[in-house]
Amino acid sequence: MAKQTINHEQLSVEPDLRAIHRLAEQYKLAVPRSPICGGLGEMMGSSSGSSLEFQDFREYVPGDDPRHIDWSALGRSDQLMVRLYREEVAPFADILVDGSSSMAVGDGHKEKLTRELTLAFDLFAGRAGAEPTVWLVGHGLRKVEGSGEAKLNRLDFSSTSSFENLSHTRATFLKRRSIRVLISDFLFVHTAESLIKNLAEGASALWLIQILTAEEAEPALAGGVRLTDVESQQFQDIIMNERNTSDYMKRLGNLQTGLARAARRAAARFITILAENTLEQVCRENLLPSGIITAS
Repeated sequence: MAKQTINHEQLSVEPDLRAIHRLAEQYKLAVPRSPICGGLGEMMGSSSGSSLEFQDFREYVPGDDPRHIDWSALGRSDQLMVRLYREEVAPFADILVDGSSSMAVGDGHKEKLTRELTLAFDLFAGRAGAEPTVWLVGHGLRKVEGSGEAKLNRLDFSSTSSFENLSHTRATFLKRRSIRVLISDFLFVHTAESLIKNLAEGASALWLIQILTAEEAEPALAGGVRLTDVESQQFQDIIMNERNTSDYMKRLGNLQTGLARAARRAAARFITILAENTLEQVCRENLLPSGIITAS
């Protein structure tokens, strides 16, 4: 989907690190009780308990402790299963960030909020007892190394592709039964059903967060403008009159409806937030009510 370029010097808007750490003391990632993939497996919560406290089953894989094999399950289902105990449970969170150029359009607020959300989710996951991994999505997946604020400096929004190659790399990198958080504007060519089905496969939970600038969410009647796709650099000169604005809003609405419908079918969640809002507003008005985070 094309985006309107802004013909003035892009502002440098720095992430509010104090606000991020303050909010990380108030909220944590919500660990689902009923994961997408079925059994809880690695996705148990972080509360303390006895190492002998039974939690769940999963299929046996070579290297598992044979003492934990459930032989009665083998007799019932013809499958070799092992018992999981709380001390062996290791929750994971995969935070996927759209690294395409469209995430850096506008006056800097979209990129700023994306960076703030990335660090916030990294900290929220830690508060929930989960091990977070940040991935930059562009030409495949690239793990963002470092800890805390160091990860923000390694985020790069210059890719000319978003999720086209994700299906070929997801199974290799993303942990099975992880909580997956995807931050993107979703303004790229895709089929919502296949995109979300692929991302949800093997996940414990999938949360999709769409960030749009106010101009992207509801463009103003601005007369003659040049719309430029920042990835392909293709452009089109149009008149942003009432009819064209209405057509744009209809296409955007169809895009969001398709993503929301596909998310519901995959037991995932899809929300849209405005880039101009503060991280505190987003946490209070979007993430908390939708059940993506919970109060600490």
